[in-house]
Amino acid sequence: MDFVAPTDLAGTPAILLPCGLSPDGLPYSIQFAGRRLSESVLCRIAAAYEQATDWHTRHPKTDDLRASPEPVLLELPRGCLRRPPLCCCTRLVKCATSELHIWGGAGTFATKRLHMDTFDRIEKQVVLRAPIARVWRAIANAKEFGRWFGLELDGDFVVGQPIVGTFNASLNEAAILDYQRKLGLPPSKVKLPEKSLIFCTVERIEAESYFSFRWIPYGIDAEVDPQTEPTTLVEFRLAKVAEGTLLTIVESGFDRVPARRRERAFRMNEAGWAGQGENIRKYIAKP
Repeated sequence: MDFVAPTDLAGTPAILLPCGLSPDGLPYSIQFAGRRLSESVLCRIAAAYEQATDWHTRHPKTDDLRASPEPVLLELPRGCLRRPPLCCCTRLVKCATSELHIWGGAGTFATKRLHMDTFDRIEKQVVLRAPIARVWRAIANAKEFGRWFGLELDGDFVVGQPIVGTFNASLNEAAILDYQRKLGLPPSKVKLPEKSLIFCTVERIEAESYFSFRWIPYGIDAEVDPQTEPTTLVEFRLAKVAEGTLLTIVESGFDRVPARRRERAFRMNEAGWAGQGENIRKYIAKP
């Protein structure tokens, strides 16, 4: 654990994996570190490492721990762990790292859990130089929403009701496949949704503060079956700030997406929301 401090200070992710046992039967570990926002890469490396080795299936002998009336605490560099300290008592010896936190500084966690749950939540924020009422209209009014999002919606947003949309643009499949390669994803065919297909189903509307809906994530994926595909939750939160309005966009629930396309849906939507944040900023800026 001597090399954890640099990643803590840099706010970058790292993952520790078992790589052997000492002559005394105590576990050795290997650490992989990555650049900011590279959790997905580290998780793939960790998965490949565990497939190539069997150290994660071996556990140190716990006889001495069972004989001890008190848990054995691992001494780690100060600041690396959320309190209470990491505990290796008998009941936790197989999952002692499940609550390990790597503190990224400035009030953020670089890695929240060392589990394969990286692809579950996207969050983007953009400051819009306009009052909340103007931003709210651009989001909650279906016609205005469609103008910056890039589709034509038929009707109004109504809680509990689906709304039909039509994408009028064409798809540049070659560019999309090339972008997938740059993300380290296996290229996957795409298809433009049929006209008059359900775009989303509205979940909740709270005037000038909150708007949410459910939809099929990365719906242009050729593997998507609209009849059976799980949905994710998209939320828009508005808050007043000195410069105007802080818009927070969150999409969550990717853990329900089929494993074969989960990372692809997450990574493509992550890039998509970054682009849509810029689109709404430009739209709001128009006179």
